Amino acid sequence: MESPSLDIGGLRMSFSGGGEMPAPRAETISRLTLERVEQLAVTELTQFGGDLTIEQLAPPPIHVSLDSMDDEAIAMAGAQAIIRALVAADWRR
Repeated sequence: MESPSLDIGGLRMSFSGGGEMPAPRAETISRLTLERVEQLAVTELTQFGGDLTIEQLAPPPIHVSLDSMDDEAIAMAGAQAIIRALVAADWRR
């Protein structure tokens, strides 16, 4: 079976409520989040088979601790929320 391909046309991530986050850390977490989404998509999205389109996706906010969690843990939490939203989305064939 062919691995699924995930094409994200545009993405906006925001970080709020935890004080000011340095831009380099926000960029790192955003990049890692997309990398983890790509990895999770291989196993989680194969159930759909074929090409599907979704116009817009708005995963729920995630709550993390910038002080006690490393960038990888934050990225994985974000990626899991995105994947859950993708699985639950209203897809068009």
